[in-house]
Amino acid sequence: MNLKNTVAIFSMLVICMGCAPDVNPYDLKFFHLRGKVKSLTKENYEVFRENGEWKSGKAAAIDFNEKLWFDTNGNLKQMERYNEAYELEEKLNTKIEADKVIEEIHYNPEGSLIGRSVITEHTDEKIAYKQINSKGKLLAEGAFFFSESDVVAWEEIHKYDPGFETPRTFKLYYEYDADNNIIKQTLKASNGIVLRMDKFEYIAFDEYNNWTKMLLYQAENEMPTTIILRTIEYY
Repeated sequence: MNLKNTVAIFSMLVICMGCAPDVNPYDLKFFHLRGKVKSLTKENYEVFRENGEWKSGKAAAIDFNEKLWFDTNGNLKQMERYNEAYELEEKLNTKIEADKVIEEIHYNPEGSLIGRSVITEHTDEKIAYKQINSKGKLLAEGAFFFSESDVVAWEEIHKYDPGFETPRTFKLYYEYDADNNIIKQTLKASNGIVLRMDKFEYIAFDEYNNWTKMLLYQAENEMPTTIILRTIEYY
């Protein structure tokens, strides 16, 4: 199952692991980034081991490659998504009001509108959102639910797909290490069946303690399938 096609949800790839309810959606804390980050590039590669080290091989199709840009206040202002051949597949801009991101606008590579993701509720317990296409049709809606330690404990997604009379419901459950980095995520169907489980191991960090290399393990595999590299630029 291709992760980038499993559920079309709020654009979080670097996922908002560690985000707290008292921060603005789409700011640096939302993405669990430390320091005054200006941009972030995330790339996915197949992984192999050589001379005792994990190294990157050819580009992996497990997820989008992404580039993100933040303003000086730490709000996400732009994102671009690329396939494994590094061809642009989608770009988005955010709408900011009162120094808070309230909406993201999606475009195809030619610049035509694809749709919007809108935050509909933001409380201490959850952040809710909906996705609509360029004609205003509802595609998905869901919410992130926070634990007592102020991280996202789980997410519920309702997808409205053509050919289905009722929305398909998915739930994502997250587990963290002591630094609030995600170490496991489990995707379940509405009947509780596990559709996908991923585990994460962090093997390199920069001077701000932001991770720069991460290994992805699928299901119960003892060997990682993917190495994810992040390049972070600071103001």
